[in-house]
Amino acid sequence: KGNLSDAFKDSKVKFFIISFTSDWLYPTSENKEIVIALNAAGPDVGFIEITSDKGHDTFLLDVPDFLKSQKNLPIVIVRFFNTVGPRQLGEYGMVIPIFVRKALLGDKLPVFGDGNQCRDFINVEDIVQGTVKAMHAKEKGLVCNLGTGVGSTVNDILSFLTDYFKVKP
Repeated sequence: KGNLSDAFKDSKVKFFIISFTSDWLYPTSENKEIVIALNAAGPDVGFIEITSDKGHDTFLLDVPDFLKSQKNLPIVIVRFFNTVGPRQLGEYGMVIPIFVRKALLGDKLPVFGDGNQCRDFINVEDIVQGTVKAMHAKEKGLVCNLGTGVGSTVNDILSFLTDYFKVKP
């Protein structure tokens, strides 16, 4: 619970890809379904949920000790930026699915603050491609940030969606 070394101590893998995000695109049950689908397609993929009573990113504090404990394993750490895609629930303040759902219902699209908050949004399909490339990386200890490199403000998203759905902001 909450410790990378303990979570992976009995693993018999040839390499690790550790991914984490501050956005929760899919609930744990759907992440497990994704792993099952990947295994059916060929790659030997596992899923270990690490929980902590100190917050969802606190396990990252253990990364240096974890890397030392996995001496000869090629390890790639992947950080997903603001991932968006099909079946995204929008339960955790994710602006795009919330705006889309409200636009489809004809509701007003809520903007908090001045709307100039900027994020790097990336499609889940691009995340999958980036993760697969990371799996084949030759460099040990590689850290990958998966994003587009392009920032979009809440106002940018609002403008696009109001035009697209022909609704008022």
